[in-house]
Amino acid sequence: MGMKAGEIVFLQERLDKIEELLLIEGKVLVRDLSEQFKVSESMIRKDLQMLEKQGRLKRTYGGAISIRPLVHDQGVNTRMHHDLDKKELIAKRAIPFINEGEVIFLDISSTNFALAKQLSKLNKRLTIVTNMIEIPPLFSANIFVEVIMVGGQYNATLGGMIGALANEQIAMCKFDKSFIGVGGINVDENFISNFNAEESITKKTIIKSSKEVFVLIENEKFNRDGSYQFATLQDITHLMTDAKLEGRIKEKLEQTGLNISCE
Repeated sequence: MGMKAGEIVFLQERLDKIEELLLIEGKVLVRDLSEQFKVSESMIRKDLQMLEKQGRLKRTYGGAISIRPLVHDQGVNTRMHHDLDKKELIAKRAIPFINEGEVIFLDISSTNFALAKQLSKLNKRLTIVTNMIEIPPLFSANIFVEVIMVGGQYNATLGGMIGALANEQIAMCKFDKSFIGVGGINVDENFISNFNAEESITKKTIIKSSKEVFVLIENEKFNRDGSYQFATLQDITHLMTDAKLEGRIKEKLEQTGLNISCE
């Protein structure tokens, strides 16, 4: 006897929620899920078995673990010095897309810091809006660039301003181009993610205020997931990375019509 429509919907909601918990926690326990969804432990085991067959988790004794690597949220100083050569290469690829007289947004991103360093050495008239506190001092000796710092709630780990006040200021502006750092891109499920909930909302606001959106991403972050989805591939116009893309990933990205810059 098959399941009724309502039962199918509830099952799918339960499976989706289990996946969401795995993204955030990295693991789940049968007894906890049984209590949360108010169903038997044997039913939860069947759910986990179904998800494992679909390649979405790995079952363990008493629960399951995520099979996707999570993108961990590191401090700003750590991020700025990690894989510096890759970030500089991505930044170099972005420079030709930035034109005289444009208003651009650089969000909190170690790759955007590398991009700002390169822009600070050019005699190009620009207005740069940013919520990353490390960026404005780079332009102290550059008379060609006007820098506007977004206010808001300061997050010391991220090294910048996020939250409702920052989002309100960003929403009042219109940018020719924005340059966004990300935690990961999942091309199979078509989402872009990050590891901080409030910052993800800020990134959404930046995207809505921009004519063109450039995602700057190291190659290793493809098919990695952060905890918070903030965009799809259709929400962005350009993607820049440091290395040659794997064939399957490149094919999926090209299907979206993205402008891709890579090796």
